[in-house]
Amino acid sequence: MPRSATVFILPDPSVVDVLGNRKHFYFFDYDDVKIKIRAKEAGDYIKLGGSLSSSGGYIQSTTNGVGVHLIAMNDTTWGAVSHNGSWTVA
Repeated sequence: MPRSATVFILPDPSVVDVLGNRKHFYFFDYDDVKIKIRAKEAGDYIKLGGSLSSSGGYIQSTTNGVGVHLIAMNDTTWGAVSHNGSWTVA
């Protein structure tokens, strides 16, 4: 039976205490990880490179040894400052 992804939830970027916060994720012993946004309403996104997730979307990697450094850019978007490895934006 296939395992489901290990999911990490980002706080809603519109919360005052969250704006400008940074989150660093490095996965050395995972083979399927998903980072989702906790959206209280539609219109919250994750941006990685030139790709923007769907509203309330996520980024996911099925490769061991990946990492991503995210920052709450504004009240609707977490953006990747840097990343390594292969990521899918959905």
